[in-house]
Amino acid sequence: MKFGFLVLAVVTLVVAAVWLVSAPRESTPGTQQPPLNNSPPTAQTQQTNKSPQQPVEVTWRGYISAVVVDFVDPTSGQMTGGYTEWFFDFDNGTTVRLDLTNATIRLRDHFIVYYLGRDRPVYVRGIWNGTVLKALEIYDYFALSGYVVGRDVLFVNGSSVTYFFLMLDNGTLIPLVEPPPAYLVGTGERVEAELVYTEEGVGARVLAPREPTQAIPS
Repeated sequence: MKFGFLVLAVVTLVVAAVWLVSAPRESTPGTQQPPLNNSPPTAQTQQTNKSPQQPVEVTWRGYISAVVVDFVDPTSGQMTGGYTEWFFDFDNGTTVRLDLTNATIRLRDHFIVYYLGRDRPVYVRGIWNGTVLKALEIYDYFALSGYVVGRDVLFVNGSSVTYFFLMLDNGTLIPLVEPPPAYLVGTGERVEAELVYTEEGVGARVLAPREPTQAIPS
């Protein structure tokens, strides 16, 4: 009788050990790895992944939204203060926090019209750490396509300077706000550029090819 109980106990222990080894294990909260493409997480991954990732510079297209929080004195009913939280919304429904501190704003219209609705998309160049997009520059632009050309200007003292332009297909010249790569000047290679607004007026900036890490997940 005792031998029968002993055999039953041994069998029970073996079954329990096998179940423990084969049972699925839940991942430890907070240890989920960030997306490998450094893209903004989806709404689902934002809820489970709260730890920042390695900061990376990105350029994304989306919409600015804001939530205004007001503090009201319950006795007097007077507003005593408040703050505004900024967000960046993508076409796929993802929303991330947006830090506008010291960001350079280059917009055709007043900033307020860009966050009153979803009809005015902007481009944000900034630092993404997995939880907050730290904006460095906010702008909207027309996509331009053309060729980089140089024009030499001679002065009476014998010196000269070269100005660079984006030449459109119709012959229009738009000054470049930054010196282009030398291999693009006068080669006839078509480039993409953005229209930007500076203190001197309207100019163009040659766009570098977008890195795959800047793609927004569908």
